[in-house]
Amino acid sequence: MLPNPTIMKFGGTSVEDANAFRNVAAIVKDAVPLRPVVVVSAIGGFTNALLASVQKAIGGDARAATRSLDHDLKRHVAIARELLNLESCAAFELTVAVTRREIRQLHKIIAVHPVTQPPLQDEIVAYGEQLSAQLLAAVLRESNLAARYVDARRCLRTDDNYGSAMPLPESAPATRAELVPLLEASRIPVLGGFIGSTDTHIGAAGLVEENGHPGHGGAGLPIGDTLPDSLLDPIEFSPGGLAGVWAEENTRASLYSAMRRKETVSYQSYEPLKEAIEKKLMSSVRDISRVITKARTRDEEQGSKYDSMVKNLLDQGYCEYCVDVVLKYAANNLWKD
Repeated sequence: MLPNPTIMKFGGTSVEDANAFRNVAAIVKDAVPLRPVVVVSAIGGFTNALLASVQKAIGGDARAATRSLDHDLKRHVAIARELLNLESCAAFELTVAVTRREIRQLHKIIAVHPVTQPPLQDEIVAYGEQLSAQLLAAVLRESNLAARYVDARRCLRTDDNYGSAMPLPESAPATRAELVPLLEASRIPVLGGFIGSTDTHIGAAGLVEENGHPGHGGAGLPIGDTLPDSLLDPIEFSPGGLAGVWAEENTRASLYSAMRRKETVSYQSYEPLKEAIEKKLMSSVRDISRVITKARTRDEEQGSKYDSMVKNLLDQGYCEYCVDVVLKYAANNLWKD
């Protein structure tokens, strides 16, 4: 029988900069025989910044709310650039860019519908732990440790008392289901602390209250006790979704097992449809690459398309730095293919 794991918790000051991350990696490396499970907080000061950004959004200025986080998001990138190899760093920079865009969408919802602040504030604050846990897992792998990022929301299930939620009994089996296989495979789980999820039964775990959320088919209006017919929601009011999986039986355990194995149904499941879509979207990888890549071979038309692409990303809430990171990452991968 394997010994119990050792839970190692690192607070925000323990991961406030590159040197702090190096120190954590050294501590975890020494603890490998103890089967560590690493729990990490957001980097120092980031949680306060996230909370302050929500207040700006409540005041109606979603753009300023998101921009107020740029300094701390760049801190994450700076740490990654100092500690990670080029490929891992590029992947993490893309994660930061996507995170900023997702937070931007939440800020926009709060600015328009301040009533959504309690659940969405919890979701926004959780990004701090998610980013630090993903970054620490990458830093540990850089030190030749078999670290694996785990989304803590798959482990900790809570009630819907936003801001001070309490764990539910099902948290224990959910945590074991996520962590035990990793520990048995001699992996080091790395997850964020103080993150949980609730189940609203609308495919939007931990996000909204059923009757008050403006994304129940009400075209941006709360449904109250009735559901308006034939009204579609703007995308920012539709956080939930549906997924198809290949499962052995219609049980929660079987469905979650299939999702962990990534046995999902998508357009790629049907080869003729996959070929048709890819042919339509990617008729010429070389042409697309020349549009994205800053190169002398780009002609006037391609240059115009590039400028339009940059403008569109800026309009969607990306900062100039994030736009540059995303396009460079896309260009590198297109040329690689």
